[in-house]
Amino acid sequence: MLYFVLAFSAYLIGSVPFAYVIVKIASGKDIRQHGSGNVGATNAYRLVGLPLAILTFLLDFLKGFAVVFWLAPALIPEKAAALVIGALFVLLGHMFTAFLRFKGGKGAATGLGVVTALSPLGALAAFILWGIVVKVGRMVSLATIMAASAAAALSFLLYPQQLSVNIFIAAMVLLVIFRHWKNIVRICHGTENKV
Repeated sequence: MLYFVLAFSAYLIGSVPFAYVIVKIASGKDIRQHGSGNVGATNAYRLVGLPLAILTFLLDFLKGFAVVFWLAPALIPEKAAALVIGALFVLLGHMFTAFLRFKGGKGAATGLGVVTALSPLGALAAFILWGIVVKVGRMVSLATIMAASAAAALSFLLYPQQLSVNIFIAAMVLLVIFRHWKNIVRICHGTENKV
């Protein structure tokens, strides 16, 4: 029963579409109808500027971090399965939010929050790599894909004792990459948006 409560709670927390809410309040626009159409911080940046995009990123990050670092251990202490279930459902909530007809974000910020709770050093290294790639290549999508992949690899190297969690992180990264499929196609064709 507690696992169901955790999964449902994590999904609801993940489903809060902060990018949609912030853009709607700040500009009156529906983020899904402008820019890339993605319900995330990068598209919020295009529509309402850097300060509110940072707020969007932080709130999406905190969804993932809070569920894995606080909620899952509070409901079901000392169980790796609880961390994985919490992480999975908060990410699914973000990507497929019930509040916007199951059209959510791509999972980058929420995924980083999850990885920070599960593999802090891997997340730190991934964030640094993300910043470098954005600075040099000016493509947030490419930076996100590279950073997510690095976080998964580093988690296996730095925390080999948490094999089940590392396997989940790798699967989560594959899901985030899959959600960036259109971006990957545009990168290959040289038509990806730059910041």
